[in-house]
Amino acid sequence: MEIVKKDTLKDTYSTIGWLAMIAVPVAPAFFFGWNVFAEVRAETEGLLWLAIPVGVFSAFGLEVTGILAGHLLMEFWKRRSYDRAALSGVILLIYTAIGVVHLWGSVGSTMFIIAPLVYLLVALRHTLTNETAVEENQGGYQRQAAAEDREHQRRLDVEKMRLQHEERLARINGKNGAMAEGKARHDVRHDAANVPGDWRQLSRAQRRDLAHATREERDAMFPELASRTRREWHKRLDEIAAQNGQY
Repeated sequence: MEIVKKDTLKDTYSTIGWLAMIAVPVAPAFFFGWNVFAEVRAETEGLLWLAIPVGVFSAFGLEVTGILAGHLLMEFWKRRSYDRAALSGVILLIYTAIGVVHLWGSVGSTMFIIAPLVYLLVALRHTLTNETAVEENQGGYQRQAAAEDREHQRRLDVEKMRLQHEERLARINGKNGAMAEGKARHDVRHDAANVPGDWRQLSRAQRRDLAHATREERDAMFPELASRTRREWHKRLDEIAAQNGQY
C-alpha cells in the first residue's frame, strides 16, 4: 500500500508540474499579446483584421518560447548536461527580461517572473526524483546481497552441525578419525553447496567459496559439467580468487 501511495503522489506531482509549465506562461503571453494588439491597432488606425492576428501570434510565439526554454532546461538538468542547461537558462532569462521590461509596472511583469520560477522548481523536482530512484535501487541491491549472505551462513551452520554429527558417529563406530572426517567434509560440502549447473545461477557466496577452494575440492563440488565448461569455470574462479573474492 505504501508503494502504491508513493507512486500515486509521484504521478500527481508530475502532472501538476507539466500543467504548471503550460498554464503559467498563458498569463504573461496574454498581457504581451494584448499590448502588441493595442499598439498595432493604434498604429494602423483601428485595422482589427491586422491587429488581432498579430497580437495572437505574438502571444503564441512568446508562450512557445517560454515553454521550450523551461522544458529544455529541465531535461538537460535531469540528464546532468549542465552546459546545455545553462544555455537554456540564459534563453529563459532573456524571455523573462523582455516581458518584464515591456510590461514594467503592470501585473504582467510579475507573471513573467513567476514563469521561470515554475520551470526551475519542476527541474529540481525531477532531480530529486532521480536521486531517490538511485538510492532505492542501491538499497534493494544491498538487501538482496544481505539475504544471500544470511542464506549462505545458514547453510554453513547446517553443514557444521551435520559434520559434527558424522564425526561423533565415526568415533562411536570406531572408524578411522581422519578418513571419516575427510569423507564427511566431502559429502557434506557437496550436498550443502547445492551448486547449480548454470554459472548465472551461482550466488555470490557460492562463487566465493568455490574460488577459495582447491581444484580438487572444486571438482568434487561441481555438478556434472562438460570438460570445456569445467575449464571455463576454473578460469573464472581463478580470476575471482586472484582478486581476493572481489568481482
